[in-house]
Amino acid sequence: MCSWDNNFNYKYEITKDGEVIQYGLRAPQIGAIHAVMSHWVLSEKPASVVMPTGTGKTETMISLLVANQCNKLLVVVPTDPLRTQISEKFISFGVLKRFGVIGETALFPVVGLLMHKPKSLEEVDALFNCCNVVVTAMSIAGGITGELQERIAEPCSHLFIDEAHHIAAPTWASFRDKFSSKNIIQFTAIPFRNDGKHAPASIPHMVDT
Repeated sequence: MCSWDNNFNYKYEITKDGEVIQYGLRAPQIGAIHAVMSHWVLSEKPASVVMPTGTGKTETMISLLVANQCNKLLVVVPTDPLRTQISEKFISFGVLKRFGVIGETALFPVVGLLMHKPKSLEEVDALFNCCNVVVTAMSIAGGITGELQERIAEPCSHLFIDEAHHIAAPTWASFRDKFSSKNIIQFTAIPFRNDGKHAPASIPHMVDT
């Protein structure tokens, strides 16, 4: 994590006549990163980032990991395929090193996948003690005992939830509450659930929960 210090660049994508002449972060990503970093300075409350589909939520998450030098991050996603896809991007920093957003000397994070429901506290510790980032699915994180959820939350400094419009479900509210003393950011393209309930908190505008 020390190698991430001063190794994040707010490098913009520049286009001319429809052609990319400098690769970098797109405007929605830059806006989201600045808003989240500002939010963490001013508030400890959870907040949501509303980004349209296709604007690069995963790269925004990775950027926040490095820019803020998050000590231990849990990323919760809605499906197993998305868990694999997002973890692969975290392992390699996606396109961010190639684009010069993350410096060449920044070391890659140790990324773990929680692929089944842990049965003991020791099983939780074995994974989380050796990883900078852990990625899991909602069905796992929301389907284990409160004791195991608390053990998962204990070492984590940050919680990122993808597709956060699911968070209004009671099982999800209970899981998120275990991270009440942590930095929580919820990412979504849809600020409202299908049942009409509001997904807590929002960016490019940021809203406290």
